[in-house]
Amino acid sequence: MGTCHKCAAALGRGTQKHAQCPKCSLLYHITDCGGRYAACPDLDVPLDACPKCAKACLCAGGQLSCHVGRLRIRRKGAKTARYRAPGLGSAGDFAGAHFPGHAKHGLGA
Repeated sequence: MGTCHKCAAALGRGTQKHAQCPKCSLLYHITDCGGRYAACPDLDVPLDACPKCAKACLCAGGQLSCHVGRLRIRRKGAKTARYRAPGLGSAGDFAGAHFPGHAKHGLGA
């Protein structure tokens, strides 16, 4: 069937009720899976409303933690970390970086 947009759990196994948004086709649990709504007490969106269309999810600019939003944040953080590695100013500086001992003490030296 698919996975929940909020928690990424498999849907259709009959353990939790789920819905599909008629507007954007998003699949999601209509329960507070993972306590996401409880973690946002000032959020005024019903559980059966599509979290993306209601702009409640991180991926839509809201405060409700969703799987897609967390993945985007994780990917963005990993990309930023690659370019901020110790000793490197940017990705372009890597090509000209000098690694002491490697150029003069290899097999061809």
